[in-house]
Amino acid sequence: MAGRIRIGILLLGLGWAVAAAAQSALLTIVDGPAVLIEGARRLAGAPGVAVGPGTLVETGPQLNLLRIEWPDGTVADLGPQTQVMLAPPVLARGAPRAAFYLLRGWAKQASLGAVPTRGLVTPALQIAGFKGSVLAHVAPAGSFVFAESGTAAVVERAAAGRGPVSLDPGAVVVAGAGGQWRLAARLTPEQMQSVPPGLRDSLPLQAARLAGRHVTPQLLPAPDYDVLQPWLDAEPGLRRGFPERFAVLAREPAFRSRLDQDLRAHPEWTALLHPERLARPASAARPR
Repeated sequence: MAGRIRIGILLLGLGWAVAAAAQSALLTIVDGPAVLIEGARRLAGAPGVAVGPGTLVETGPQLNLLRIEWPDGTVADLGPQTQVMLAPPVLARGAPRAAFYLLRGWAKQASLGAVPTRGLVTPALQIAGFKGSVLAHVAPAGSFVFAESGTAAVVERAAAGRGPVSLDPGAVVVAGAGGQWRLAARLTPEQMQSVPPGLRDSLPLQAARLAGRHVTPQLLPAPDYDVLQPWLDAEPGLRRGFPERFAVLAREPAFRSRLDQDLRAHPEWTALLHPERLARPASAARPR
């Protein structure tokens, strides 16, 4: 069984490699431990590795800085203990496409090219495309987005129909654990001190120095349920494609058992794990 799972993961990885190359986003700085999950493969992050849509990126507590760069000059600098999904699905009708979804941790997004970024999304807030730089932090106690430079339009995702709020340079929007949010003119001293050192400076684009370099990421052991649980329990729009993406992992008994135990939390797995529950009785299928 384990051998078949490994072969399935490798085959899924071939499709990922093509998609990642087409996307052309690159890891350009990896200063510390970081892991990528592409398809069902788990890989070590390294400078020069291409990353495609849907990539899950996780940084360790000892990371100083991880940078992702897109061809249009958009950059995402990640701090320690951070989890993001690149190019997530659109999570609400009419919402703009985001460069990444910040599930937890620290991320600074900037437009260092001629065009605006595609913005970012967190569990509480969404930022549309902008020119400038914003710093976002997501934690269980709450989250905030700080406009380091430029002006960004921020939308509270839970407030249906409420228009965006303009976040001017130096301003911050804070979302509490209970969902309430407020605008402030500046970061508090405590917030400023909490910013990881690697995100306090602005660095120029790095992709040019990696041009022409082909980097094959190191293959790590496949992700288990505990590794994926924060995403398996994330909001429904993010999880929709996971049964297909991680189907090969669900063949492993321990992974399948954990999915079954928590099936109410992620019912999108029902069709894969228990197709008989969705099948119509033969008598109901016959015309009268």
